[in-house]
Amino acid sequence: MSEIILQNIDKTLLLRLQERAQKYGFSIEEMVTDILYHALLPQPPQNVNLALAIQQRFEPLGGFELPVILNVQRRLPL
Repeated sequence: MSEIILQNIDKTLLLRLQERAQKYGFSIEEMVTDILYHALLPQPPQNVNLALAIQQRFEPLGGFELPVILNVQRRLPL
């Protein structure tokens, strides 16, 4: 296993790290590894077309058809 040495860590940051590790029952080393793991996961594309994402989500289930919504005139606020 590789080793990383962190120096000059802010005391407040170290305290928050210790508190988080204790909250989840981890050692500080395990907590740092978990944080780095999740921070470095591949990110999904940022510019996602919502309609396309919905279509791709439901295609394996047979797809779906959205009803046509007519553009009706709305009442003006009082």
